[in-house]
Amino acid sequence: MTVFSAKLICPVDAPPILDGALTVDSTGRITAIGAVCDSPPGPKHDLGCCAVFPGLINSHAHLDLAGPRDEARPRSLWDWFESAILPRRLVTLDDIQRTVTAGAAASLAAGVTCIADVSRTGDAVPVLARMPMRARCFVEMISGAARPPNDPASLRETIQRLVPYEKSFQIGLGLSPHTPYTATREDAVAAVRLARKTGRPLMMHFLETVEERAWLTAAERDSDAAAAVERFLTAVNLPTRGAAPPDSPLTWLRDADLLQAYDSAAAPTILAHANYADDAVIAALASARVSVAYCPRTHEYFGHSPHRWREMLAAGVNVCIGTDSLASNPDLSILGELRFLRRRFPEVSARRLLRLATLHGAAAVGWGDAIGELAPGRFADFIAVPLPGTPPNDPIGWLLDSDNPVTGAWIGGQCVSGPGA
Repeated sequence: MTVFSAKLICPVDAPPILDGALTVDSTGRITAIGAVCDSPPGPKHDLGCCAVFPGLINSHAHLDLAGPRDEARPRSLWDWFESAILPRRLVTLDDIQRTVTAGAAASLAAGVTCIADVSRTGDAVPVLARMPMRARCFVEMISGAARPPNDPASLRETIQRLVPYEKSFQIGLGLSPHTPYTATREDAVAAVRLARKTGRPLMMHFLETVEERAWLTAAERDSDAAAAVERFLTAVNLPTRGAAPPDSPLTWLRDADLLQAYDSAAAPTILAHANYADDAVIAALASARVSVAYCPRTHEYFGHSPHRWREMLAAGVNVCIGTDSLASNPDLSILGELRFLRRRFPEVSARRLLRLATLHGAAAVGWGDAIGELAPGRFADFIAVPLPGTPPNDPIGWLLDSDNPVTGAWIGGQCVSGPGA
C-alpha cells in the first residue's frame, strides 16, 4: 500500500478533506480516502500544501494536428480547412510522432491524465502507447480519401493492425467516421455496426457548423449555407458531394444507426461539437445516452452561435469537455477550458464544471467506473495544484478562479508529470 497525503483532497462529488490521504494498492487503485490521521501506519508521500483533484479528461482532441493556430479568426471552417488543415495533413510519420509526443507531454503537464484522441491514420496510437497516460484512440475514416482509412474495409484493417497496442484501461481503440458530409451514409452505418460488434466506442463530428446543418436538411439544401459544403466536397473530390439530403440532422442520426439501443457504458458514442443541435436532436441524444464533447475555446475561435451545453445538461445529455487541436486552440489544457467557462458562465457552479472534465469525461470514453473521481475502487489518477497560505473554503471554485498551475500528475499512483516524474 502507498499513502499520499495533502493539505486538501477534493474527490469531486464528496466534500473536500482537509489534511487528507489517499491509500493506493499495488494495482494503482484507491482503497481508502479520508483524513491522514486515519490512514494506515507507515511511510507517506506528503504532497505538501496543495489541493489534490481527480485527473482531468480531454474528451476530444487531435494531437496529430500541430499548431500554432492563426490568431486571426477564420472567416469560416471551410476557409480554415483550406489554409490550416489540408497542408498539415501532408506530413511525414516522423512529424506525426513528434507532434503527438509533444501534445501528450503538454497535456500531462496541464493535468490531463486521459485523452480521447482522433488520429487520421492511426499513426498516433503507437506513440500514445509509449506515453504514461490513458488514451482512447479513435481512428478516423473519410470516405474516398487519398489515404486510408477511406472505407469500412480499410478502417477494419487499421483497427486490427493496432489491436496489439490495446491495454486494459490504458490504451483503447475507437472508430471515428469523420462527419456526415465526409463519410457516406453507407460507410457511416458500417463503421457504427463495426464499433457495436467489437464493443468499441465511436466518435463523430456532428453539427459543427450552420452550413453542415443546412446540408443535412432537405428544405435547406438549395441555400447558400449548404452550397458552401458542396463547394468543399467538390474541391477535395469526396463521394458525398451531391448526396441526397435527409429530412433533418436527426433523420441522418437515425439512418446511421447512431441512436439505436446498445450497451452505451461499454461502447459509448461521442458526438464532437454539436454546436447547432436543435431541441429534437438534444432530446434524442439524451434518450440514446450519447455524449457531446464541447470544445469551448475552439467554439469561441470560430465565432459560433452560443452553444446549448447547459440545455443539454438539463435534458440529460452527458456533456464533456475537449480542446480540439492546436490549430484552433491556444493549448491543450482542459483546466484552461474550465477556467474559460467559469469566466463566461459564473452562474454555473464550479463543481458542475469540474464534473464535465472528470465524471462526464470518464463516462464518455467508456471508463466511467474506473476513473473520473477520487473514490475507493477507482484508479488513483490525480493532480496537485499549490494552495495559498490558507486553504480555501471552496477549493473547486478557487481552482477555477485562480491561475495557479498544475504542478504534478499521477496515474495509477505513479507520478507522470512534475518533479517526481
